[in-house]
Amino acid sequence: MAMAGAIGVQMSLDWLEKRFWAIAKQPSDTDCSNVEGVCPLSCESDDLSCYLVDNNGFILLSKERNDVSFTGNSALVVTLM
Repeated sequence: MAMAGAIGVQMSLDWLEKRFWAIAKQPSDTDCSNVEGVCPLSCESDDLSCYLVDNNGFILLSKERNDVSFTGNSALVVTLM
């Protein structure tokens, strides 16, 4: 069966970053009583390095903009809730 169509979304990198970091953040009411290290987990923490990597290994999002290797030729499917 052949593909009948395609759909896409264009969004700003700043919006995607803010939305992704918010989704990836562990809730503040997380029980951290038996956890060593950073808890709750958040990409805002200086102790963590957070990345969004696509299926080809390109770094699409990072706290350090110099780490990003996305060139616009990468296939990314993200479902934001």
